[in-house]
Order: sequence, then structure tokens, then C-alpha cells
Amino acid sequence: MRAPVLGLATAIVVAACPAVASATDYCVPPNDNCAGTPVPSFDKALELAAQGTNADRIFLGDTTYVAQTGTGFTYNVQGSPLEIIGKGSGKTALTSPPGASAVLNLDGGQASVRDLTIRIPQNAAAGASGLSTWESARGIDVVEDQTQTNTHRGVVLSQGASLEDSTVTLGGSQNTTAVVFGLGGGNVLRSALTAWEGVASNYGGLIDRSRVTGVERGVYGMRDGTTITATLVRFSKSGGAGIGALAGAGAPTSVKADGVTIIGPGLANTFGVGATAGGLTPFENAELILTNSIVRGVSSSIVAVGAGRGADDANVRTSYSDYDPGGNTTFGSNGTITESNVSYVGDAGFVDPAVGDYHLRSSSPLLDRGDTVPSPGLDLDGNALITDGDGDGVARRDMGAFEHAAVVPVRAPAVDSTRPLITAFRADPSAFAVPKGTRLRYQLSEAARVTITIQRNVPGRRSGGRCVRPSRRLQHAKRCVRHRTVGTLKNAGVHGANKRRFTGRIAKRALRPGSYRAVVRATDAAGNRSAPKSVRLRVRRKAS
Repeated sequence: MRAPVLGLATAIVVAACPAVASATDYCVPPNDNCAGTPVPSFDKALELAAQGTNADRIFLGDTTYVAQTGTGFTYNVQGSPLEIIGKGSGKTALTSPPGASAVLNLDGGQASVRDLTIRIPQNAAAGASGLSTWESARGIDVVEDQTQTNTHRGVVLSQGASLEDSTVTLGGSQNTTAVVFGLGGGNVLRSALTAWEGVASNYGGLIDRSRVTGVERGVYGMRDGTTITATLVRFSKSGGAGIGALAGAGAPTSVKADGVTIIGPGLANTFGVGATAGGLTPFENAELILTNSIVRGVSSSIVAVGAGRGADDANVRTSYSDYDPGGNTTFGSNGTITESNVSYVGDAGFVDPAVGDYHLRSSSPLLDRGDTVPSPGLDLDGNALITDGDGDGVARRDMGAFEHAAVVPVRAPAVDSTRPLITAFRADPSAFAVPKGTRLRYQLSEAARVTITIQRNVPGRRSGGRCVRPSRRLQHAKRCVRHRTVGTLKNAGVHGANKRRFTGRIAKRALRPGSYRAVVRATDAAGNRSAPKSVRLRVRRKAS
């Protein structure tokens, strides 16, 4: 009876354990190509995904989904991961009814979203947002209806959430903010942001390889630490600023900008970077550190505003950057500006600022003028951050958001002053008849043009240290041998062993029997000429 009892116990245990749910793909019309579970609506898919602990996915179709209420689409379930996937920007769109306070709210949950458009509806409520999330959003385009009456935000990132490879494009007339870093901070990576204010970093975060365009402000850090790297920041309003560190709420603020190009409108009362300290409580210090950066189009490049309290300091530190220091300003006893290795070259050498192209030309004086310390990372275009942009043979950071492509150093060619060397010059045989001839052999130290001069030995008389043609006046002078040129042979010599057949004919005319010599010289590609080498020849009478 033991076997039946054991089987019964096993059955009871199995029945008591709930089935482990598997991950589910939900297909929302009109997505007919999804191989998962069909559901009638996006809201229903969110409801089903929230019921388990498995990691689900929702596939949306090529259409616009409108939330049923003014609070938008919401998913805030912890322990139930979800990925929301659209058909792509411009195909899948999410929006809400006019006057809504949100479009997609993923705060508190574990839901990521990608590949779709979020459209803030007409006359969105004050403080409304297009997307609010604690997770990642990638390939998202956030836009708005052109009719708006209230302040609103494009994206709110909290608890370390990231916006990647995305765009946020809002109007600048209603004090809009493209991205807000909420509690726990956020990250903007490889994205383009446009609004009244680019980024409000309320709790710190990272902005990397992005383009931020604000009407009044580019990026402002309100507390904690904000880092900006390889980023182009622009603004267009008088009274506006590029990057600021503004201490508040009883906490210090630190903003570090490295490899940033800041472009203002060229109007009065405009500021490149600044730090403002002091508020209602002490220890509200503000620090801004600017490195490897360019500031243009502002009336005051650097501003430090201290509150006048002993505990509230506003410090701006700049290094390896280029800007006009003439408008630098400090306010209060606690505002300080510290500069090292800074310059102002005037024309930065941008490619075409009229159309927004702030790459540096190959002639820019700011190439290879940045920090000498090696830096990891990439520039705004995704290229290597350290290259030899000026072709001097030393790779170094450029200033600004863009690193110029490496230039191969142009080096003067080495001057060849070594003459070719001819060795082992001989005739094999040295005595020959025409047309059987001989072979002239020699060794060359390098490839060169070779000229072999054939000279006939004729009698002469000494005169003034020279052997000249005899005459009656010199008939009693000492005899000597003169060398009269009868022809030349030319060929291209190679490095090493060479040979040239000589039949005893020059221009089809046979040499007369007698004593001759061959003189060889070589000239290399650089024009260096060898010393001559000679060998004796004897032309015999043709055998009868």
C-alpha cells in the first residue's frame, strides 16, 4: 500500500503549488503581425500585464492610441516588468484628451518604452507631462499640440531613468521644459531637446552626446550633481543662459561640463555659464566646473553670484576652454571665478554657424587645444574623443562638443644624399670579335639609371698635365693614351647583379679592331651619381 500513498501525496503537493506564469506578448490592434496574445486595447494589455510577475511585452500597431481619461495611460506595478514597443516614431502614437495631465505615466513600475511618438494634447493641464518614467525610454519622439495655455513638460525622468536616442520638441511660449530630472535623477543620452528650458536637473543626472536648445535656458542644475559631456547647448533669449548651477532646498549643487559648445544669441544681458548660491537656508553652495569647452554669442561668459552669507559660496572653475573673459562677472562677497589654461581666439573656426554647424574647421585654432589628460568616451558624433586633429603627430582633445577627424601628419620626405655604388665591373670576355661580343657585368647598391660609355684608346702627348692630340709642336713630348668616346649604352639597373650584352657594334657600325675601355656610371632617382668604374676591352679582327 505504500506506493499508492506516495502517489497520492505527490498529487496533493502538485495541486497545492500554483503554476509558474510565463512571459506573455500582447498584441494590440491594428498590430496583426504579432505572434502573441491578441487583446482589444492598449488599456486592456496594461491591465493583463499587471496581474503577474512575469516579464511581459506589449506590441502596439501603426495608429494613434488615445487614453480614456485625463490621467493618460498608466502602469505602476513593481515586480512585474513590462516592455512597451511601438512600430516606430511617426507610426505608433500615444496621446490623451484635451486638458489632460499626462499621456504615459510609468512612475513606480518597471515598464520601459520604445519606438513610438508621444503627443501632448491640446491645452494640457498645468504641470502636465508627455512621459513620466522610472525606467528607460528609447527611440521616443515627444511633441505637442500647438495650442497650449499652461506650463508643461516633455519627459520626467526619476530614479535613474534614461531617455536615449530620442527627441523632445516643445514650443517656447509657455515656459515648457523638455526634460526634468526628478527624485533620484535621470540620464539623457544621444538625444535632441527643444523647449523654453532644455533640462531642469532638480536631482542631478547625466547629459551625454546630446543637443539641447532652449529659449531662455539650456541646462540648469538645482541640487546634487549634474554632468554634461560632449553636448551642444544653445539658447536664444536676452536674459537667458547656457548652463547654470543654482543651489536650493538646503542642498549644495554641482554641475560639471566637459566638452561642451555653448552658443548664445549674441544679445545683451546673456550668460554662458554661471553659479548662484544662497537661498532661505544655509549651506546652499553652488559649483560649476567647465573644461574643454567653447562659449560664444553671450555678453558675459562666466557669472558667479554669492548670497553674501558665510556658508553660501558660488564658485566657477574653468580650464582648457575658450571664451571672451571681458564680461566675466561676480556678485556678492562669496562669488568667485577661477581660470586656468583658458584662451580667447576670437573666431573659433566653426564650419557654418549660420546653419547650426558647430564642428571645427581643419584650420580652427581650437583643434588639439584641450586638456592633455587622456579622456574616455566619444564626441557628439560618436567619434573618438582624442585625435590628432592638427596633424602635428600628437593626439589631444579639441575644445567643444565635436572632435575633428585625425589628420595624418605631413612629413617632409627624407633627403637621399647617398650615391649609388658600383662594384665588380668586368667584361666577360674582355677580348672579343664583332659580332660575337661580350657581356658587361656589374653590381649595384640600389636601382639606378646606368650609362656605359665605350671609348677607343688612341695615342697622345702630354701637355700641361693633360693628354692631348699630338702635333708637330708636341712631337717630342712624353707619350700618353687618350680616350675618344665612340658611343654609349643605356639601361635601367636593378639592385644587385646586372649584365649587358655588347656585340661590338655602336649604332650598327662595328668597332674597328683595337684597344678600348668601357666606363660605367649610375644615377639614382634622387639624382645622386656614382663614381665611374672602367674595364679594358680589346676588339679582335674577325677570324678569316
